[in-house]
Amino acid sequence: MADLLTLDEIMAMAIQMGAGAAAFYRRTAGSARGEKLQAMLTGFAATEDSHKQTFEAMRRKAAETVAKKAGTAQLAGEGGLFMAALASGIRAEGSGADSSEMAGNPSADRVLAHAVEMEKGAVLFYVGMRDIVSMPDREWLDRIIAEEKQHLTTLARELSRAKDEAKSGRVS
Repeated sequence: MADLLTLDEIMAMAIQMGAGAAAFYRRTAGSARGEKLQAMLTGFAATEDSHKQTFEAMRRKAAETVAKKAGTAQLAGEGGLFMAALASGIRAEGSGADSSEMAGNPSADRVLAHAVEMEKGAVLFYVGMRDIVSMPDREWLDRIIAEEKQHLTTLARELSRAKDEAKSGRVS
């Protein structure tokens, strides 16, 4: 049987993802080409900081209310298996791969394509997380999922523009 994760471990992963995503967006904004892209990435970093704080609060709340049971026990059933499988292969925002892939002065389409993939992983992770947390926390997660989906939509739109500009020889 696969090793299962605890709720506390899932929360710790979400906190780490938020911190990593914020760092990724700040670092990439610092070397991104174009003021519009830099501003967008900086704004995403601030949102990811907020997500990290939300998960820290959720983790504290879980520790206060259910730490003896859900916070230390393995998650059971399909939710636990899903999260364990997802966590074992997720290439989340802020992962170590970001540093090498975004080294130097990456083009806008390269930055955006990478960010799209990171946001997809984050949405999938948070949707899976939603099924294993209590109802009040689901409301927080729903808000975070909506924000991540909006990031994904914005990034996909900007990636399409960047690819069109690259094809035509224009640079934003």
